[in-house]
Amino acid sequence: MLDDNVNKFGMTNWAPLKRHIKQSLGYLTLRTPLRKFVMPYEGALIFTGHRVLPLSQLQGYYDPGTVIAAEFWPKWLDVMQDLFEFISLDELQNLLNKRSVSESNELNHKKRLAIMTFDDGWWDTFEYTWPPLKARNIPLTLFLPTVLINTRRLFWWQSIFDLANYDDMHAQQWITQWLSSQGVGIADLTQLNQLSWQMRIIQLPIYLSPEQLITLADAIAVQLPSQQHTLSWQQVEALSKEGVIMGSHGLDHKSLPVLTAKQMISQLSESLVTIKQHVNFVSRYFCYPYGHVCQELPPILNKCGYQGAVTTNPGWVYQATDPYFLPRINLHYNMVVRPELLGYRLLKLTLNHCA
Repeated sequence: MLDDNVNKFGMTNWAPLKRHIKQSLGYLTLRTPLRKFVMPYEGALIFTGHRVLPLSQLQGYYDPGTVIAAEFWPKWLDVMQDLFEFISLDELQNLLNKRSVSESNELNHKKRLAIMTFDDGWWDTFEYTWPPLKARNIPLTLFLPTVLINTRRLFWWQSIFDLANYDDMHAQQWITQWLSSQGVGIADLTQLNQLSWQMRIIQLPIYLSPEQLITLADAIAVQLPSQQHTLSWQQVEALSKEGVIMGSHGLDHKSLPVLTAKQMISQLSESLVTIKQHVNFVSRYFCYPYGHVCQELPPILNKCGYQGAVTTNPGWVYQATDPYFLPRINLHYNMVVRPELLGYRLLKLTLNHCA
């Protein structure tokens, strides 16, 4: 019988040791005085999630970076409430301002600030994401791509995952043929087909326009069982009445930097109008689709009535942080299963900042 740390070729398998080291360092970061240097009182963390699903629905799921197991979600929230004071995104700036003028020794008995946000408005937000948050009085800001809410349309990246889960070999052949029909060359196709599905999805916007990506999703949807993928507006209204704050994620999740100024304004303004038709309170913050940003966006966001925006870049938020480029920490499957990995992530952020 082989040793757990030695593979079949007699070579040492370092993965378990690396995992143990990460978890140990993460534990020290979260649970010892080391956190004073890694988790500043004067800053705040914005968490971002996408989906919460039962383990029974995660068999073969291709993107663990955007899904959390429902069985581990409540326990992770309990751990986080020991470390953080959760506030809403729209409360953030006021509390940061208050902490900046307080003496640090007055804050030693207080917890760090944290904010919970979720993107895309998936159907499972209603059933699995929100109830444990509600039970713990943790505010949630939910960013909605309004044209996709209350429809059976697929996000293009999820359509690829679903097709691959349904029939991997068919997905390989069909998508290769479809990309070829859109003018993607043989060399690029060969390179793409050598990547994992997750990495291919990251690369596809390089080769396809936003309109082509939507066409791809619609073409795949015809081959898959028809079902609701996003929340209904009735569910959005119900969540809003229970305290969930709705924010804009644009109209149809298009990357803003590739659009014209007129198209950007349409995405920002029309989505806001639609949300206001369904809820009484709308967040003053926008969520950049794909995390794609550019320096031209803040004045347009401001003109459309937004006071800030969240990105996908990791980091802490401070009083001096540009409100239109707020960093967030992505929640993924492994981090929620092993909360110590958050500590390791925060330690890396500190070391990178000091480098």
